[in-house]
Amino acid sequence: MLPRKIETYALYVALLVAWVAMLGSLYFSEVRHYVPCLWCWYQRILMYPLALILPVGLLRRDEELPYYMLPFSVLGMMASSYHYLLQKTTWFSGTTACSVGVPCNLDYINWLGFITIPFLALIAFVLIFFATVVALTSRDSLWKDEEQIPWQPVAAIIALMALLFTPSFLSATPATEPVRPLSSSVALPGQELYEESCGVCHGLRGEGIEGLAPALAGSARTEETPNKTWIDLVRAGIPADHPDNQSGIAMPPSGGRPDLTEADLAAILDYLRALSEPAE
Repeated sequence: MLPRKIETYALYVALLVAWVAMLGSLYFSEVRHYVPCLWCWYQRILMYPLALILPVGLLRRDEELPYYMLPFSVLGMMASSYHYLLQKTTWFSGTTACSVGVPCNLDYINWLGFITIPFLALIAFVLIFFATVVALTSRDSLWKDEEQIPWQPVAAIIALMALLFTPSFLSATPATEPVRPLSSSVALPGQELYEESCGVCHGLRGEGIEGLAPALAGSARTEETPNKTWIDLVRAGIPADHPDNQSGIAMPPSGGRPDLTEADLAAILDYLRALSEPAE
């Protein structure tokens, strides 16, 4: 049996981890402008409630708090593991997950060759899970030997997180405002395909998103590359270490949409070229 102090403090560690994970995910999306994919949202759905449940449970000194945490942490570990395997293996290459929008196998970060965003989420869920297990080992009241006023450690942890993350959020540059390319309700051929498959990374008007993907509309590659060469390039994808890849973020084959036909890609190319034409 662990000392009761360790069992109690494990919950404060879980609170710290949950807030780091929540604010870290917001940093990636709101400061770095990395658009979350479908499985990123699933992990947020499981992590963000913990950032609220934990402080409320700690303030109330709720003995049942570990039981509230357990399902979120277990499901979170499963979701993060699956997402990480989508990125790093071909085990689920036939899955239809993220067939529209941001590809789930896209690596926004790839520190040391293995640390990606779902990997960081997995570590956070694992730490919260183990903190939960430690708290559940208590055979007596978690708060029996607690001498601190409940709000003090909770307030200190949240204040620390605010101190660390607020400067980044205040200095963030606004994301490019996505603008619909047509005032008419009738879309150009290829517009819908482009917006579903490419727009989240390259911008809805092909204007590019800084640090994520270059501009396509009006670029020399779009305007001057023969159709077949451009389609073959998109089909193959662009690895992170490609000399022409300035962002360092890999573009998956077919933009993560293996279902796109050559006719679909040709329509997307025609749409991008139409965006570059001067307005009448």
